Amino acid sequence: AVLKAVFWLLMVLAGAILLALYVLDRGIPAPALNRLAAAFSNEDVHVRIERASFSLKHGLRLHRVKALPKRIAAAALVSADEICVNFLFKPDLPMNERVSGVSVKNLSIPSLPQPGSFKAQKAPRPPQAMPDLVPFPLHLETVDILGIKAEKLSAVVNVDSNRILISDASIKWPDKAFDMSVKGHATVDLTRRTVAGKVAGQALPHNIVPLLQELRTRGAVRQIECFSDIKRPINADFDISVNIDNSDFVFELNLDVGPCAYRGVPMEFAKGKIVASETNSNALVVIHPLSAKSSTGPISGRLVYREETEGLELDADADMS
Repeated sequence: AVLKAVFWLLMVLAGAILLALYVLDRGIPAPALNRLAAAFSNEDVHVRIERASFSLKHGLRLHRVKALPKRIAAAALVSADEICVNFLFKPDLPMNERVSGVSVKNLSIPSLPQPGSFKAQKAPRPPQAMPDLVPFPLHLETVDILGIKAEKLSAVVNVDSNRILISDASIKWPDKAFDMSVKGHATVDLTRRTVAGKVAGQALPHNIVPLLQELRTRGAVRQIECFSDIKRPINADFDISVNIDNSDFVFELNLDVGPCAYRGVPMEFAKGKIVASETNSNALVVIHPLSAKSSTGPISGRLVYREETEGLELDADADMS
């Protein structure tokens, strides 16, 4: 009877310990936290983690995470209030299949890295390899990435051959007047040092323009700002490629504006494809094809803006009948 009582006592204690591990968040000691932050840091970037905790239910939680440039005095390159990584603990499961999901709150990437943030390399250095990871869900809540503000962002992420592949991405804008979202995909290639992505859906100019301002595409911004009195969300699709190291870019932005005013002239509709390329200091913006309809009739043509000379070339046809 005594042995039986001891056995059940041990079982109850073991159950209580497992329940505590499952439910209670246990703080991670400072030495282990410092080693974790050091593992994510390098010669250019210092990662700071204010505190961290772990439980079987909630996974690994990192609080007040910042990636700061080491070489210049500047704001954080990336920051987040909380990053939560959930794991699977099935026996014999490979390490690259143990991440079951990641959620992030208040993610901020305020701007592109300033000049001098990264050490200039006389010869290309071998890219730092990332471990391959099978697809897992990513959920972001309250996002501000290069001026793009979103209420929620969800996607499926996996890592393969030093590329971060983002698929089934869905971004919900924070606007209250209209229920708007965009969907798309993106690839971060750490070997080629590029970011490429494509999204399509509905937006308003204030959802898109901050990103173009951050890329310093003054020509594209000026043309978009010519539109006013927009009656409904704009149907848009956006295809972009950016060089991580020098911020060179190429993008295509297709817009279907609907009823609006262009340079103060009322339009029944306006449609166009904006293409910007070359470098930030020598950008070329082409709007072609461009079509619209005013009270005097349909208009079509081609517009070219050269950043270097601030020159504007317009080739338009209008039916005044």
